[in-house]
Amino acid sequence: MIKRLLFLLILVLNIISFSEVPHIYIYDNPSKQVTTTETLKKKPNGSEMNISVEKIKTEEIEGVLDKGAKKIYLTIDDLGVTDKLIVTDTLKNIQNPQRLISKYDFESKNSDIDISIERMNLNSKLYLIVLNSSNNLKCIKKVTSVREQKLELKSIVDNIMKSLTRANEIYFEFTRDYLWNTNQVITGEHTSELTKEVEISFAANSQTYASHRGNNRTAYGRTYVDVTDANGALIESRTFTWWDFLGGDNKVTVPSRVYYAKNFTRPVTVKLRWSLDLGGYKGHYNGGRADMSVISRVEQVFKYVVSPLEGTTNLTFNDDYQKNYANFSSTSYADSNPLVLENTVSGMNFSTFGSGLITIENGDILDINGVRTTVGTSGNLAERVTNIGTLGLKYKVENGKLRLGLNSWGVAEPSRAATVKVIRGTREVTNHIFNIQAPKRLEGTSRLVLKEYYPIDTYIAFSSANLNSPVPLVLENSIRDVILESSSQHGIVTMQQGDILEVNGVQSTIGASGNLGEKNQNIDTLDFKYKVENGKLRLALTGWGVLEPSRDLTIRVIRGVNEISKHIIDVKSPTKVDGDTAIKFDNTYQIRSFAKFKGIDLLAPLPVVLENHLGVTLETTRGSGIPFMNQGDILIISDTFRRSSNSFEIGASGVLEKKNIKLTNGEVGIQVEGGKLSLALNNWIVNKNVDVRVRIVRGTNEIMNHTFTLKAPDAPFNVVQQGILDFGTIIAGTKNKAAETDIKIEMIKDVTEIKFNLNTESPELYNKNGKVLKAKNLKTIVRKQSDKKYLIKIQGKLDVPQDQELGEYSGTAILEMRIK
Repeated sequence: MIKRLLFLLILVLNIISFSEVPHIYIYDNPSKQVTTTETLKKKPNGSEMNISVEKIKTEEIEGVLDKGAKKIYLTIDDLGVTDKLIVTDTLKNIQNPQRLISKYDFESKNSDIDISIERMNLNSKLYLIVLNSSNNLKCIKKVTSVREQKLELKSIVDNIMKSLTRANEIYFEFTRDYLWNTNQVITGEHTSELTKEVEISFAANSQTYASHRGNNRTAYGRTYVDVTDANGALIESRTFTWWDFLGGDNKVTVPSRVYYAKNFTRPVTVKLRWSLDLGGYKGHYNGGRADMSVISRVEQVFKYVVSPLEGTTNLTFNDDYQKNYANFSSTSYADSNPLVLENTVSGMNFSTFGSGLITIENGDILDINGVRTTVGTSGNLAERVTNIGTLGLKYKVENGKLRLGLNSWGVAEPSRAATVKVIRGTREVTNHIFNIQAPKRLEGTSRLVLKEYYPIDTYIAFSSANLNSPVPLVLENSIRDVILESSSQHGIVTMQQGDILEVNGVQSTIGASGNLGEKNQNIDTLDFKYKVENGKLRLALTGWGVLEPSRDLTIRVIRGVNEISKHIIDVKSPTKVDGDTAIKFDNTYQIRSFAKFKGIDLLAPLPVVLENHLGVTLETTRGSGIPFMNQGDILIISDTFRRSSNSFEIGASGVLEKKNIKLTNGEVGIQVEGGKLSLALNNWIVNKNVDVRVRIVRGTNEIMNHTFTLKAPDAPFNVVQQGILDFGTIIAGTKNKAAETDIKIEMIKDVTEIKFNLNTESPELYNKNGKVLKAKNLKTIVRKQSDKKYLIKIQGKLDVPQDQELGEYSGTAILEMRIK
């Protein structure tokens, strides 16, 4: 029993779901869009009902009234082939569309509706209701206005003939729409200006209305093209026939196409003429019949280009160019003659093709690369200058003719283009391109570094460069410590006879075969010389100052009036230092002990620095210190009172063994260790300074000159006379050779007691090779000459062995004084 009840319930539900769905139409608010609400669900007593509510918007439309035909013409795009149309004056019974009937007679063809107005009150409402094939409401149209159709026997759109200019293109457009004018023949013509480019197109359409009577007849539609040259001579005449038989049953269509297009080598005049018979017939029009032309539309476009005179000229300038003007000819548009150079321009080559420049008139605009100037009376324009990159272009106009020249140009100036236009009114009448190659000019910079081993007065050979294929500067010879550290852009041009070489403002003329004799010059403390061999520069330094800064040598080569080469050489000379230093030795100084100086690098020349030493202090110093010495350097020692000097070559590892050097006021010791200088004070004249001049020569160049003032320990007396115990010239094998000398002193302060004593009775004497001789029996004899003056006689003897090495021997002995 339960299974049977479930089955019956399912069956009932299925039957309900397949039942018809009722509709409700809401139509009385045409201002809102159509909306649809579906499926209002509820289940009374276990069943289901679907209700669809559809809202229809009333659309307003306009009709056309033809009182003669007594009809209103309408168009309903929504009307389908199987749809039903009801024309009425009310929306009564709209909820039951199947009961609606039409009140007015009408005819329909596709979407076009013709409604009869014979039984209609024109002031009443008019609705068009469309039902679908199921008699359901599809749409509602309400006719809200009706305009009256007035037919006139004339063109709806009359002829349009206009001329339009776009730059140098001129468009002559001829367009006509015909509807009612029957059997009309349209004629006309248009003549172009002088032109080289022409294009003419044509198009025609016939009426779309059906023919009531064919009225076929002969009717020609033709255009004519006549071409003449600038002097009026006929070049070409053409006739084009578009139709020759027209009627309601014989219509034509001419698709738009270009039927005449031509480019001419010389300016021509083109005349376009037309004679177009439009034909006529009686056609069906909006339910009536009307006389109308067969041709409904004609369109013709005549385009021609008023081409400017066009040409191209190549101007190539070389280094002989003197900045003169090039004078060019002019021509007329009709003649279109090529450009002619009317004068001779030194250093300029000229070639041209195409047309020349039109004769420029008062009021014309001269345009050069966009820079515009208005030409004045009689076709004259004063000089102007414009720049194209780094090229300076000068120009002027004289009696309608262009003058052109170069004012300036850059380094290795590339080819430049100057576009010269002449604008007359709104039309461009000349367009000429000048391709300009300026004279070549080279420019570059280099840095030349010379270090200490550079052999002074030695020429450095530089390469040269060709104007057409420039290369950077290089050295052509190899010299120690000469480095071309950098070189950019171009080298120095190869010089030739007649060129002017300018070095830092000093000019010289290059002679035959590109040679120039030696010239001397200086920049402050830098002395140099130069010459030219086979067009190439040679340079040598002949002197430079202390810590000579970098100097710029500006080298220019001038050919004619043009600078063709400019090169700046930054010259760094070998480093040279100097200075002077005062050193104080006090009573704690141990005689003959060495005070050592720190070495300096010539790249960073610091002041003198004294390494710590008992009894020695650096009192004052000026300038640079003592450079590290290398093997092969020459150390030169002298004083400020003598021309003579002592020279020593520095050995391996920067070493020089101890050397004793006699100077005016004493004797010093010199030695070099690890490239660093050491000085010792051996003896001195009491209360007098010892001046030592120290120089270092590296290669051929003096790299240092330093003067030392050695201030000896203060003493309470002065030496009035300094004696030398001179044994004279002795023959080998001599014995007991005697010698005697006097020393006189004067006390500065009072003393109660004074004693003199030699530090040795047999001092050693040395020659330059270090060989030794010993004196003997040295003694002193003291005599007091006054309260403060003393005479000390020193006597001694010398034996010379038979095999003693020859040479000059010297030594020292110290006279010690004890004072109370």
